[in-house]
Amino acid sequence: MKIFVEGSKRAAVTRMFPIWQKMGHIVVDNLEKADVRLSVITVRTSQNLPTVLRLDGILYDKGMDYENVNTRISASYSAVDAVVYQSQLAKAMCEKYLSKRKTNVYDV
Repeated sequence: MKIFVEGSKRAAVTRMFPIWQKMGHIVVDNLEKADVRLSVITVRTSQNLPTVLRLDGILYDKGMDYENVNTRISASYSAVDAVVYQSQLAKAMCEKYLSKRKTNVYDV
């Protein structure tokens, strides 16, 4: 499978690259050549491509416009095909505070 990582390649994502390679998957730098897209926190582009979203949870920082940021996270969360959560706490917070998911795909 060819995986396109959308946005910055954060440490948590790049640590997965060797594991994916051992499984026969490759990371591509061109969205058009990909079989699946991995987005981190929010989806930035619109494509007819299966999309997995990696989430650390929701943002709550009184010094920031966290409600606006969470609105964008929520829109991405409800639109993607699957979600990879950083932890069980992240999953619980997302399920409680973000909009409902539109798919019944098992999330990790």
